[in-house]
Amino acid sequence: MKTADYLKWYEDLLARFGSIPQLHDSFQGIVTSWYEDRGANAWTAEAASALASVFLPNHPIRQSWDRLSANLQPSMARGGSLEEMAGVFQAAVQQLRDNRLSHLLDAIRAETEDELLDQAATLLGAKHVLAAAIIAGGALETHLRHLVGKAGLTVSGDGSISKYDGAIAKARNDGTATVYSPTDSKLVTGWGGIRNDAAHTPTTFSRSAEEVQRMIDGIREFIARTS
Repeated sequence: MKTADYLKWYEDLLARFGSIPQLHDSFQGIVTSWYEDRGANAWTAEAASALASVFLPNHPIRQSWDRLSANLQPSMARGGSLEEMAGVFQAAVQQLRDNRLSHLLDAIRAETEDELLDQAATLLGAKHVLAAAIIAGGALETHLRHLVGKAGLTVSGDGSISKYDGAIAKARNDGTATVYSPTDSKLVTGWGGIRNDAAHTPTTFSRSAEEVQRMIDGIREFIARTS
């Protein structure tokens, strides 16, 4: 989803909060109002899904939401935890309106790449050299896709390590964008070759554990340097 899609979803959810049915009771002239359980629970479930799709678990928005959600009682009188949760969600909407989503998505992407490389290292430690090479290549491809998008470059057809690197090399040669150096392109080509050998010709894959370890370390350093 693009930023505009997330913002539309969030704003729609915020507007729908006002449509949650409310119940009322009166005792000695004092009117008490509370939210109907079914509508409140449906709204909080979708709002939680929306927040989880954008904000990392350690983000203050998510932490505040989770703290309030643990004590949610829709049937409490108005002004209780549900309205506090709506306030947290409104803060999330404002962050999207202020165009802070790109920074959040960058953080999510970086965490995903790091987790893939950690997984590759674990597999390699367990002597699964083939799988480690494929997973490490996946981290590289994810990062190259990000770099291509960040530079505003286009890739025809399905993306791949070679296509992303080709688009970056073309932009560098045309003088329109320098995403990384020709030396880095050679490294990317080499890592892509190892990944392709592992993925497409597994029965003849002959790379050593040391080679794949250098691949993992090299990709990790490349990502840190070009992020």
